[in-house]
Amino acid sequence: MYSAKNCPSNCIPYQTPIEPSSLSRAYVPFQIYCSIYGEKQSLLSGTVFPGLYKPYVKKNENCGNCGK
Repeated sequence: MYSAKNCPSNCIPYQTPIEPSSLSRAYVPFQIYCSIYGEKQSLLSGTVFPGLYKPYVKKNENCGNCGK
């Protein structure tokens, strides 16, 4: 680590506090859920929201472009 004495001009010494500032803001749009899965389907799918259910489908390696 650098100390304040031998710190190059392009670094911030670890003793120097960085004042908080507004660097970014999160934007989370409202999501409208028109339907939800029932209890059994939710447990099988891993989600209660149908829009989030994206099952993994393994491609057939011998098929080439069959999955597209």
